[in-house]
Amino acid sequence: MFNGHTGVIKAWTQAIAIIGIPGAIAVYLVYMGSTELPNIRRQNETIIQEMRQTRERTEELIKLTNVMISIGQRICWNAAKDDNARQRCFDR
Repeated sequence: MFNGHTGVIKAWTQAIAIIGIPGAIAVYLVYMGSTELPNIRRQNETIIQEMRQTRERTEELIKLTNVMISIGQRICWNAAKDDNARQRCFDR
């Protein structure tokens, strides 16, 4: 039934017998961690790059918003009929 796999099964059972169940679990977790670490690093770099792009876009939007506020204040200033109305153009 296990024609070609008996050697592999015997090797694993011998390894578990030597290092024990907790040791085998630890070896498995270290192996899985070491194989997944490059993927985690790639994902991390992608996330960091996206965060930088988001920060840059947010800074651009803040600048544009300030320009629009300034233009709106100028329009309000020009359309105001008295000094009191002109002063309210700059209240935020």
